[in-house]
Amino acid sequence: MKTQEKRFISSKEIYNITARIIATINKNGLDSSSAKRDLANLRNSISGSSQVMVSAWEILFQAIPEEFLSVDGEMTKEERAILTAIQLYALHQQGSNRNINFEENKNFGYSLSYIRGEDSNAIDRRFNSMITSSTMRELSHHVRYMVGLIKAAKQDIKVNYPKLATDFYWYEQGYKNELKLNWSRSYYRYKKNEDNEVKKDNKGE
Repeated sequence: MKTQEKRFISSKEIYNITARIIATINKNGLDSSSAKRDLANLRNSISGSSQVMVSAWEILFQAIPEEFLSVDGEMTKEERAILTAIQLYALHQQGSNRNINFEENKNFGYSLSYIRGEDSNAIDRRFNSMITSSTMRELSHHVRYMVGLIKAAKQDIKVNYPKLATDFYWYEQGYKNELKLNWSRSYYRYKKNEDNEVKKDNKGE
């Protein structure tokens, strides 16, 4: 009997799988018992206890084609990136009936730019700590904290969680500097553009 070889998932497929999982959770409405159950299971799985992880794995592995699944008993980078992103989605979605998943192709830095106020020093320090993370574990911890800040903001801020999953994947593939650059560019550029608009208004342009 020929053993099936694992095929690696492309970043586009990671994006699509993550989007499909979120769509499946939402298909009956966020008020449905199935959505509440799945979101609760994903949130609880962040603790890593084996009992709740089984429910999270069910959500994850049902969406991933068989040829992409791990063959050695350890979670792959692709699986871990998707799971971390949907766990964060569940955390962000808690207590809200509005879908907080962002459809446009914007990264996490763009979403964070909305919570920079007049005194942005504190959030900037948090952002800089996040992008200088040296491990995926450390990065996901910082991102989880930042999701909490987004959730607490008065604005209705959305996050592109499928994009976040692909960014996590590339981070684990060794593209840490690219992630730092892309998130920083989006995070700081939004504030700069906003300041330029204010200057134009003050000049009567």
